[in-house]
Amino acid sequence: MAKRCCVSSTWRWIGWSEPTRQTSSAPSHNTVLGVVYGLLGTALAQGFVATIGFAIAGGGRRPLLLGTATALLSLIPIGPPLIWGGAAIWLFYQGTVGWGVFMLLWGFFLISGVDKW
Repeated sequence: MAKRCCVSSTWRWIGWSEPTRQTSSAPSHNTVLGVVYGLLGTALAQGFVATIGFAIAGGGRRPLLLGTATALLSLIPIGPPLIWGGAAIWLFYQGTVGWGVFMLLWGFFLISGVDKW
């Protein structure tokens, strides 16, 4: 009750009536929804492309787990390279240099490139 009273009095203090407030907040609401949908769509796309790359390169025995981790960490800026870079390092450590190079190239150009499209 107190919150509603404070919000209403704030809008009155600014000088916005109820119809003005509703028409002014609709574009902001749509913009925020668009950004959230874009972030989630990009995360899913990066996770999907990463899963394919991990399955091709044999990056561990669980490509779906690594792809899911890539999708989750893609919500932070440096997240996906932590996963595909770690998988590439693991492949190099296992002695499969060719697959390590493949994972580096796949990660740099395809996984991290998804959000550039």
